[in-house]
Amino acid sequence: MIQRSAFLVFVVVFLLALLLYASTAASSLTWAHSGADGGDLITAAVTNGVPHPPGYPTYVTFGRLIAHIPIGDVAYRFNLFSAVCMAVAAGLTSLSIATFVARGVRLITILASLFFVTAPMVWGQATIAEVHALNACLVALCGYLVAPIVFRCEIISLGRLTLAAWLWGMAFGNSITVVALTPLMIVAWRRHPRRSPWPICALLLGLGIYALIPLRAIQQPPVNWGAATSFDRFVALTTAEMYRGYALGAPPAELFTRLIAFAQLIVTQYGWFGVILSGVGTYQALTSSNKNWRWLTTTIALYLIFALSYSAADSALYLIPVWMFGTWAIARGLMAVIEWLTLRSCPYPCLRQGGPLTQCVADAWRRVRRGASFMPAPPLDEDRAGRVAHLSSLALIAVFLLGPALNVLIHFPAMNLRNDRAATEFASTILTAAPPGAIVVTENDGHTFALWYHRHVAGQRPDLAVIDRRLAGYSWYDVMLHAQGSAPLLPEYDPLERWNDRLAQLNPQRAVCIVDRASAQMTCRR
Repeated sequence: MIQRSAFLVFVVVFLLALLLYASTAASSLTWAHSGADGGDLITAAVTNGVPHPPGYPTYVTFGRLIAHIPIGDVAYRFNLFSAVCMAVAAGLTSLSIATFVARGVRLITILASLFFVTAPMVWGQATIAEVHALNACLVALCGYLVAPIVFRCEIISLGRLTLAAWLWGMAFGNSITVVALTPLMIVAWRRHPRRSPWPICALLLGLGIYALIPLRAIQQPPVNWGAATSFDRFVALTTAEMYRGYALGAPPAELFTRLIAFAQLIVTQYGWFGVILSGVGTYQALTSSNKNWRWLTTTIALYLIFALSYSAADSALYLIPVWMFGTWAIARGLMAVIEWLTLRSCPYPCLRQGGPLTQCVADAWRRVRRGASFMPAPPLDEDRAGRVAHLSSLALIAVFLLGPALNVLIHFPAMNLRNDRAATEFASTILTAAPPGAIVVTENDGHTFALWYHRHVAGQRPDLAVIDRRLAGYSWYDVMLHAQGSAPLLPEYDPLERWNDRLAQLNPQRAVCIVDRASAQMTCRR
């Protein structure tokens, strides 16, 4: 059962995060923060379709519900969904931290969680329609459910373990990178005294979310990647065969550069205060008598291997769970620094009598909550030590808050998407300028998906055909185009200069409009 103080910590962190994210979320469709896929995901969810590989059945299932909430336009609802998911992830992170932080110093839990809340990568994904916020929420929930048995060897109920397994299976339907949680989940199951098969059954039930893909595909929705109505096509879609070259595709010579970039990312996400505290916390964890932390280290290593070796521009986004687990290290670092400061300069009787450090720290926080001085009134010969400890503690609290505060001040202009209109203005310009019945050819994810959204969700210009030339060579793409309506005849996949000419020849009654992938300018011809 969640203790009252831990629940209050969750509420505080959740509300602070939600306030920050909702106030900076994009008001409609956006390309910011690597959010070009948003149009594809939203359109698939609204039309009960199948987005790009691996199909994201969990996200689409949640999206079906989100699309009907009467707040703003449809894209804004999905942006707020990301904000809520990431805020819940932050709150759950605080609950996980609370499992190893003394009850009297829960303020440390809040302060540590704020480093995750204000990390720019986390913040950015909380303001757009993407799968990473939901992934963070599910990972945080699984981590919270198994943390006691993995890190403290405490027995948890079979129901709790079964719920964690089911959510883990559901999480696979949103991001296959959750395979990195395997060490934690296996340890949790093996340490449970019953070793019941129910968690395994629950995992399989959660994975069953993928059965929705062929059920959706057979209805031929307008967004139907892979047309996964056969076993071969289903396997090709769910294993992301189209993108298989990206996995472990980073050249060996580039790995060192990526490692350096990762080190720079740590500083960008946490700031130097967070980096120092996480370093202290990591050292404390790895050198403590509790060896259970090695399982978390294994999980972090798996996330790192995938992100560093995945040859895509946005591969760093797969590190968001790493920033979450890094917050646990920051909390341990905060505890270590406070205990060190208390031991060095705090004249509390509990220390003079050899009492536990955590009790002394808890006494200090209780005095602060009562409005009393952080330090008790010391004897006259300890006046100086008391003043030093009092000032040091106040300075330390200010430093703790300075890290997240600086992150907000530095990154707020880039994170604030309230006035971002690039995607909607692009779509409006193209849809207004295109001749009746035109074939609009694109070669850019953001362009294609923005036009899909405005055509199939907003209901604009159903007479147009939006063709992504990069998909024209796939047999399933013809099925999707016919479901979208106004489908033209497509030529074989020829070089660009010939393909456009052939497209015009095969469809002499329709204007062909080419959208430049770099400038987003459209030129039309008949």
